[in-house]
Amino acid sequence: MQFTLVIPFYNEEKNVEKVLMDNIKSLDTLDIKYEIIAVDNGSTDNTASLIDKFVKDKRIKKITIKNNIGYGYGVAEGLKKANGEIIGWRDGDAQVSAGIIAKLYKCAVSNPNSVCKMKRILREDGIQRKFFSFIFNSLVKLLFGISSKDINAKPKLFPRKLMEHITLESKDWFIDTELLIKAKKLGMDIKEIPGEYLKRKKGKSNVRIISIFEFLVNIIRYYFRS
Repeated sequence: MQFTLVIPFYNEEKNVEKVLMDNIKSLDTLDIKYEIIAVDNGSTDNTASLIDKFVKDKRIKKITIKNNIGYGYGVAEGLKKANGEIIGWRDGDAQVSAGIIAKLYKCAVSNPNSVCKMKRILREDGIQRKFFSFIFNSLVKLLFGISSKDINAKPKLFPRKLMEHITLESKDWFIDTELLIKAKKLGMDIKEIPGEYLKRKKGKSNVRIISIFEFLVNIIRYYFRS
């Protein structure tokens, strides 16, 4: 298995079919052996039944989490089942074009000691989100030396060997930052490819104001652990 893509879905019934179809089309252009792990992350809508339509394709695997514990938990559970030599995850909200996956895969193949991720351009998620993102990225750069202006941007792809040396503990949105912190400690680089981050057209974002405080608590906790 050359590549595994984990996609956690939480109440994304309006987006799940488009996201899966678009990523299948994108990955088919690469002519590689791949799998997509679709995680029903405790959804209470029709997300689960919509994922079921795709599992007839043996490349699509479904993981069901009964109760939503958090975004990071859904990602981590998907990663446990990953078989690819290159592994990655992305959101299930259709705000990022699936075409970026092929570009990031090529980046990961060419840079085996790196985490390859998207860097969002033309962000359409509001001034407040952009402001908090700036503060958060600045703090992480100051405290951990990670030179990225868009730490939380996804997709993120990395070699399987990274997962053999680290354990991702975050059950919330901090899992993106945790990955980069631990990768950097192992001497890995971060490669970024620009991509459009569109305004959400369907469904509702699960990022809340409380997520900001969760980020700050996690930053402090990881700083004093390091």
